[in-house]
Amino acid sequence: MQCNNHLNISYMKQKELTEKEIELIEAIRNFKNSKHNYSLKMEEYVRDLFEMTLLT
Repeated sequence: MQCNNHLNISYMKQKELTEKEIELIEAIRNFKNSKHNYSLKMEEYVRDLFEMTLLT
C-alpha cells in the first residue's frame, strides 16, 4: 500500500516514522473512511499490520 501523502513529510521526518508505521496509519485511515462499506479483509489487514509493527 502506498502513502497517499496524507501525512506531512516534515512531520514524518520529525517523528522518524518507519514505512510500516506510515502504512499502518494510512490503512487505519482507509478503514475508518470505509465504515459504510465494511470489509473483513481490510480489518484483518489493519490488524496484521498493527501486530507486525509491534513485533519490529
